[in-house]
Amino acid sequence: MKKTISIFISVLLSNFVFTQSINLNPANTKAINSEQHGLSYVNFYNTCTDGVCIDNIVNLKPRIIRFPSAGDADNYSMNLDTMGYGINFSGVAKHLADRYNSLQNPLTTPPFTTYTAPTIFDPFSVALNYNPTVFSNTTAAASYSNELITWYNNYRKQQTQITSSYLLNFKQHIKQIEDSLQTGEKVNVIYVANIFSGTPTDLLRTIKQLVSNTITPVKVVGLEMSNESWGKKNADMFPDGDAFYYYVTGSPLYTGCLNLKGNYIDSVKAHFPNIKIGLPTAPLGVSDYYGCDMTSSNTASFTTWNTQLGARSNNTISVIVNNNPQTFKAFDAFVIHKYFDDKFWGNAQEGIGTCNNCLYNATGPNQFKNYLRAHTTTTVNPFNHPYAYFPSPDDDTLKSSFDCQLKETFTYVDSGFVNKFVGGYMTQLGITNSNNKKLWMTEWNILEDNNDDTTYLFHNTFNQAVLTMGWKMGMYRSNWKFPSATDLFQYSTFFNGVSEQQNGCVSKRTNTGNNGDGVTVDATSSDIKRMAYWPTYMMRHISLDSLKWVDNSTTNMAAYPNMRFYSFVNPSNNKLYIYYINANNSDMILKTDSIHATGYVLDTNGIYREGFAVKNNYSSAGFAEQFELNKYYKTGNNWLKPLNNEPYYNYGNTNVSTHNLVLQRKSMGLIKLKYNLITGINKTNLPSHNFVVYPNPTNGTLIINSLHDELNTLITVSDILGHEIKRDKLNGHSLNMDLSGLSNGVYLVNLISDNKTATYKVILLK
Repeated sequence: MKKTISIFISVLLSNFVFTQSINLNPANTKAINSEQHGLSYVNFYNTCTDGVCIDNIVNLKPRIIRFPSAGDADNYSMNLDTMGYGINFSGVAKHLADRYNSLQNPLTTPPFTTYTAPTIFDPFSVALNYNPTVFSNTTAAASYSNELITWYNNYRKQQTQITSSYLLNFKQHIKQIEDSLQTGEKVNVIYVANIFSGTPTDLLRTIKQLVSNTITPVKVVGLEMSNESWGKKNADMFPDGDAFYYYVTGSPLYTGCLNLKGNYIDSVKAHFPNIKIGLPTAPLGVSDYYGCDMTSSNTASFTTWNTQLGARSNNTISVIVNNNPQTFKAFDAFVIHKYFDDKFWGNAQEGIGTCNNCLYNATGPNQFKNYLRAHTTTTVNPFNHPYAYFPSPDDDTLKSSFDCQLKETFTYVDSGFVNKFVGGYMTQLGITNSNNKKLWMTEWNILEDNNDDTTYLFHNTFNQAVLTMGWKMGMYRSNWKFPSATDLFQYSTFFNGVSEQQNGCVSKRTNTGNNGDGVTVDATSSDIKRMAYWPTYMMRHISLDSLKWVDNSTTNMAAYPNMRFYSFVNPSNNKLYIYYINANNSDMILKTDSIHATGYVLDTNGIYREGFAVKNNYSSAGFAEQFELNKYYKTGNNWLKPLNNEPYYNYGNTNVSTHNLVLQRKSMGLIKLKYNLITGINKTNLPSHNFVVYPNPTNGTLIINSLHDELNTLITVSDILGHEIKRDKLNGHSLNMDLSGLSNGVYLVNLISDNKTATYKVILLK
């Protein structure tokens, strides 16, 4: 019989009490990998340029970092002694020549065209000469020329901006983070491989420099074999998943346009057998995504990519490691990227039956402001009213839009994320008990701009903060949702730590000159903690304290759909961590005295609390171009008054003594409580000194000794609620009882003789 500990959380709304039930079963708590708390370092050192920014990221205590990530990974060749990303431009030019089907190397044949990079990028600019006649057609030659110029300008710009090695900076930053952790704890790194202009030898050299003792040895746990290669189809580089697999393994079966560089996988495993390898998957297309179609013209090719790589899951390779032949799986994980995109979530989630998202509608309560922007003329202005969400409810349209998107966010993180997204990937990739490949979600966030204003609108808002915490909790829940995929998500990195967009944790204040009034606002400032920073900061405890996930069953979700509670316990089972989201428009009260754990005593003195709240749903830390100084988000008649910037108005971590905790409207937080198992002896009218009951705690065998010959003493064992589980009789001096078949917990051992009873509370810890 399993022992279940029930914790009830009562929350007051006005004068009404509802109960949130969290069922804790210590035998079924789930360990959380520290690798679930991390960041993707896209363009990190181009944006995070001072010590304050670095410190802000250090304070997040990331335990897994993806580096360098995204497009930066395509053509770098990192070294400790090379400025910037150390791009070998000749190698890039050769890769582009392959990509655009040159008949021979255009840089080694007599030059016909000369391009000189503008000196604005580099005062030491040099000419690049290439022969355009060696391409199969003029279109390919023009494409080569354009991309060559782009890469060259970016490369020279990096060289002039960054006066030291990115790899060296990264190692220094890793040391700063590790110095802030407990002694001996390491940051885990997923390194993104350059498989285009870099060779296997280049890759090995970079890894060796990462793990060397220079500054600090970096713990490289995973290798992401290129970034989103499913999208690199130009000139038939990778027409499908098989072509990609053949290319990275150096197989002559590869039929794409690139020249083979060698076997990246064999090279890594031969020298670094403990580094896991992840292959990139294509986006998931689902024809029925909770009533909405998220398929596209690429869905068929994406599905083919995934199913082909899934079919390779059990392929093995044989390499020589330290002069000994060893066999490995060809790869260890699938890399997936996912962004919350409103266009796949809409009114169908709300029972209306259409898939138009909250902001797409041209009319009605959910109409999108920027839709009407396109229809605004100099003589007709449909927005001649205040533009405030809270506390002034004048703009009901905007309020309705945010509430709609919030509802879709909760639907996504509660169930859609698990059942549709994860389940779809497991089907396409063939993840089963016999193929227990892991998933690395190395990019996840709200969608970036990408000309999709419907999600860009929610950057740097409280809705995004809800998505950030809810998504992380959704990943924890997914790890045990499917029996065949225990610990499914092995690594997770939020996209991104530092960003030029407002969807990262830290970014600069925005120069809105091109997007708003033409007014420059703190264009040189940096280090603004965006809304996603705060839930990320709060969730650092999960990895720092090695918390265990506790499944909780929620009640009253229909009545209070915008509240969530997520529960964790520490390894010693003596602290309860409750993360909460109150996305309602009203304060709520958490009564800690009403948190009852059967068989446990909670210490509600010295409650630790951490959290933040916002005034406006789109109030933000720092400026966000879509709200502040954007002419479509002004207040007052004819938009004469800019929206007042209201950052999060409180963030605190403190010990409190009050037992009625106010959960503010639009707030998120963490509450930590101490609790202890009930121990000791409850005496009744049977002289307890006549008996000795030991050991306590017991691992399964309980010995009951009587100091006198006791005849027909009845012994019963019941759970803490009084339900009898087993019974026996003591005849003589001693009895051994076997409790090994019971679940861990607190039990009552009752000794009954001559209508008198003595009761002992015994702890079973196997």
